[in-house]
Amino acid sequence: MFNDACLSRNKLIHEAKSTFLVSRINENLEKKSLFKVVDSFLIKKPQLALPNHDSLPELAERFSAFFTEKVNNIRVALEVLACNVVRDFAPYRGNSFSVFKPVSVSEILVLIKSCPC
Repeated sequence: MFNDACLSRNKLIHEAKSTFLVSRINENLEKKSLFKVVDSFLIKKPQLALPNHDSLPELAERFSAFFTEKVNNIRVALEVLACNVVRDFAPYRGNSFSVFKPVSVSEILVLIKSCPC
């Protein structure tokens, strides 16, 4: 008798869930809203938890110190990389473009039409 009652209750719960989910899906037929609804059914979002702290100002100071140290470490690493960069570039030996001749619209059209698609 108890097992029958449990089975009956589970069946009713399953039917109620199914009815609820079908109605929610039918209410949101657009892709974006449908995805949000289905996502809310399937994926449990973790609760955001703050680290252990005695006071919020202390926690804010810890965050500030952490990110300040992180930025300083990145700056030091970039300075080390900048010191190791080879700065001995060979000078450019090609033609220099110091004088430009104006072009007409028709010359540009001919150039564009001659390019392969």
